Amino acid sequence: MRELLKKEITFNWTKECTAELEDLKSALISKPILGPFDENNDIYLTVDGSKLGLGGHIFQKRPNGEIYTCAYYSSATTKSQHNWPSYALEMQALAMTLKHYEYILLHKTINVFTDNAVVVQLAKHRPMNAREA
Repeated sequence: MRELLKKEITFNWTKECTAELEDLKSALISKPILGPFDENNDIYLTVDGSKLGLGGHIFQKRPNGEIYTCAYYSSATTKSQHNWPSYALEMQALAMTLKHYEYILLHKTINVFTDNAVVVQLAKHRPMNAREA
C-alpha cells in the first residue's frame, strides 16, 4: 500500500492491497497490541491534531512493563477547523478523545502526551478563550 503514496505511481488498488489492509487492521485489534482497560493501572493518552484529522490513543502498561493499546479515537476535521492553528487542533483532539472515552476516564489521573509544545505552555502564559478552556 505504501507504494501507492509515491507521486510517480498511478493509484491502482489491488487484491494485494486489500490483503495488506486486512492484515494491518487485524494486527491493530489483536494481542499484544490491543488489550483490556484496567482501571487500576496508570492511564496514558497520546493525541494529535492536524488539518486532516484529530486522533487519540489510550494505552497502559502491563506488570512486565509491556505497553498495550486500550482504545483509539479519530475523526475528520470540519471545514472551519482547517483554518485553526496547530495548537487549537491538538487541544481539540485532546478534548474529543476525553469526551469520547469519558465513561472510563472520568475521575481518573491521566498522563497526556502531545507533540505540540504550545499546548503545554498556553495555560501558563495567557488567558484561554472559551473553546481552549
